Amino acid sequence: MEGKLQQGSRTEGASRGSARTRGLVLGLAGGVPLGAVMHYLIGAALGVIFGVAVTRIPAFRLSSFKKGLGLGILYTEIISLPILVLPPIILDWAAPEAAWWFGFSFVMHAIWGVVLGGVVAYGLRSTRQDGE
Repeated sequence: MEGKLQQGSRTEGASRGSARTRGLVLGLAGGVPLGAVMHYLIGAALGVIFGVAVTRIPAFRLSSFKKGLGLGILYTEIISLPILVLPPIILDWAAPEAAWWFGFSFVMHAIWGVVLGGVVAYGLRSTRQDGE
């Protein structure tokens, strides 16, 4: 066993060790589960930033539930667009694959934007009523 761990270059051994460590920490193997966890953590952080923005910036104050939904979708699509262009470029996808990816991602992120805007607008409704 010790001989197997030391085979190959130092870089290969280090990457195998770090992958093994990551698998133990998360209880998962491979990079996809780690990517999914990071995706949801980043989404939660961006949700907090949205909540702070709509409470601190007067132009973004949610005066209605409808405005919350609209701003949630707009915020989500603007934030996700720069990242969504990377997979088709990096993986050299054909046009139909890239079009499907953009369409699917647009719909999924719009759903997240609706939920984000709706939850924040609903959560702030008592604040709006108290301030009026």
